[in-house]
Amino acid sequence: MVVLAVCGFSVAWSIVPAPSGGTGTVTVTATLDDGDFVFVHENGLETASYELVASLDEGGYSRIGGTVSSGQLPVEQQLVLGDVEPGRHRLLVVARDLESGRRRTSEETIEVPQLHSDAWSSGALTLSGSHSGRVSGTAEAAWQVFPPTSSGQVRPESLRVAYLLRDDRGVVAAEGWMDSTDAQGYACSIPLTGLDAGTYDLLAAALVGNSVVAAAGVSLPVRADWDVWGRDARTTETLVRPIATSAEIDAMEKAGSQGERRAVMSEFWARRDPNPLTGENEFLDAYLDRLDVVMDRFSTSGISGITTDMGRVWALLGEPDIVEDEPFETGTYPYQVWTYFSPSVTVVFVDRDGFGLYEMTSPWDDVRRASGR
Repeated sequence: MVVLAVCGFSVAWSIVPAPSGGTGTVTVTATLDDGDFVFVHENGLETASYELVASLDEGGYSRIGGTVSSGQLPVEQQLVLGDVEPGRHRLLVVARDLESGRRRTSEETIEVPQLHSDAWSSGALTLSGSHSGRVSGTAEAAWQVFPPTSSGQVRPESLRVAYLLRDDRGVVAAEGWMDSTDAQGYACSIPLTGLDAGTYDLLAAALVGNSVVAAAGVSLPVRADWDVWGRDARTTETLVRPIATSAEIDAMEKAGSQGERRAVMSEFWARRDPNPLTGENEFLDAYLDRLDVVMDRFSTSGISGITTDMGRVWALLGEPDIVEDEPFETGTYPYQVWTYFSPSVTVVFVDRDGFGLYEMTSPWDDVRRASGR
């Protein structure tokens, strides 16, 4: 099973391969949490209505809907797509909050393997996992390998699966073995620490003895690291200031060594971990993703995106639900209005100089209070 997360909305899917001359099945499991809903207060209850749709190649689809109370979260639903032809497909999963109209989407290319009676076959090599694709973390890879059906689906004891990661010059950056997870599945965790940002080729090969019986590959984009752990005190303070309290900033400034700053920031992120029992910190992952957008979209020559008003609001609240962009007109400045449904807040930005640097008209403290932080 492969899992992807989009904010609180997470999608997992599993695939039953297509037998020779037949079709396969894709089972999608969608999970919705508090941040995906706008709740309505009625008769002393907080309820929200939603719709989930999963489709393949904009053709066959599965749909389900329902109503949930705040005390029932998270809610998990399964959608089954049957009679799927073997090969690559575009899987689109859409979650829609019926009260606000807000949509969460997850889109991936998946592959339904075709089993053969006299040859080895395999599924697509997939990537997922905590901090997947970021220099400071790991890439989690998964692969399915199927022996010929004439062998009775028995996997030879000598079957091994190797992986190799190489950069755009063909230089090997990492290599090793994938671990068996079930009768056909293999997985591994690839450390990305020390790699340069860029796009790498991840290759996997199944070997029986010294013979390669199946192979697969996928591109692995490795994104830049953001120093949110205190390696450089000033950099970390700047990056987390939109979500940090004044007391937390003071603790960072008082930390005398990199080790002390690391301890301060470990507690900082632990306090925001929505599910401490798991090995992931979903809040941290989402915030790093926001920093990617902020630095790419709002940075200009000599100005870091996180120090701009738009960048700080995006880092704090994420992507707006509605953006109204009003260009320059005689007698008015260009301005944008960002509307958020949850938390319910509207932020106005004005470009007073006409150079594309928008300033927030509302006090920052008001936006922070509206966000609940």
